[in-house]
Amino acid sequence: MEEAKHRKNAQLFVAPNELQAVRKLAARNVFDNATINILIDYILQNYDSVNQALLDAIANRWLAVGVDSPARALQAIKDYQQKPRQSRRRQAQPARQERSRTG
Repeated sequence: MEEAKHRKNAQLFVAPNELQAVRKLAARNVFDNATINILIDYILQNYDSVNQALLDAIANRWLAVGVDSPARALQAIKDYQQKPRQSRRRQAQPARQERSRTG
C-alpha cells in the first residue's frame, strides 16, 4: 500500500487505520492477496486513503458479482467503470391532485 500511495504522491503515508482495515479484510479470507492488492490500487486511484467503510463496500459489491480472482476483480472494475452513471437526484413528484366529488 505504501508503494501505491507514493506512486500517487510522494508525500502520502499509510495511516494505522488503513493497515487495520486491510488486515481485517484479509482476515475474512474472502479474497487472496493479489485480489486485495487490486482492490487497494483501485481505491487509491480514486482516493488518497483507504477506509474501512469504502473497503467493505467495494468488497461486498465484488462478492455479490462473484469476484474470486484477480482477473475477475479487474473485470468487475472495468464493468463498473463502463456502467452508465445514473443521476442521484430524485425526480420531482407531481403534486397530489384532489379528486372532485360529484354528488
